[in-house]
Amino acid sequence: PGGLLALGVFVGQDHAGHRMWRSSDGKTWAPVAVPDVELVNVLVAIPGGYWLIGHDDGGSEDSFWRSTNGRSWERLGGTPWLRDAAVSDGGTVAAIGISDIWASDDFETWEQVWRGPETSDGEGELHWIEWDGARFVTTGNVADEYLDRLDGVGSCPLEPWLTSEDGRAWAESTGPDGLPGPDRETYLLGSATLGDRTVMLASIAEGKTAAYLMPSPAPSAATMDQ
Repeated sequence: PGGLLALGVFVGQDHAGHRMWRSSDGKTWAPVAVPDVELVNVLVAIPGGYWLIGHDDGGSEDSFWRSTNGRSWERLGGTPWLRDAAVSDGGTVAAIGISDIWASDDFETWEQVWRGPETSDGEGELHWIEWDGARFVTTGNVADEYLDRLDGVGSCPLEPWLTSEDGRAWAESTGPDGLPGPDRETYLLGSATLGDRTVMLASIAEGKTAAYLMPSPAPSAATMDQ
């Protein structure tokens, strides 16, 4: 509200070197205090202010903070373990834990709205969540399904693509697979809407980055253009 808030570190410093700056016009910046946390994980703009996820005690304990002005922060209690969050244009927040999704309208009362299946290796997790202008989007290796590697040696996890317009009802579809390279695994990095289509960035085999343009709202391997 009334400005911008930027989060970063000074070059050469570790996570303990987090700094925060505030600006009213994007041109002139002044430092402001960071909440008392060892590691700032996520900073989210919310209606009426900002919301921050921090880690204390060497990153083993989460803490959640809210601010109306980016200068003073209030620590919130009773929040489930969350690693990332996004807010819709209407103010609904959706957040992810390890392999579960939570929804809230006030950042104080939370409802678990989706939970991934138990995977055979026990390592299923969601990677990130965002509001792309029309819907919430998240993804991760939470489906207990695997694809054969293109070189025929072993397999790799299939990452489903989860979307929701209201943060509570979630639909699952298949992200791109069978991409060039022996790994065949696609790590989905983020998305944004472009009219009636969605742009998605992904990291594919051999460390390359690819961009995909797909119709909204349900992507599938058959309808994606790289």
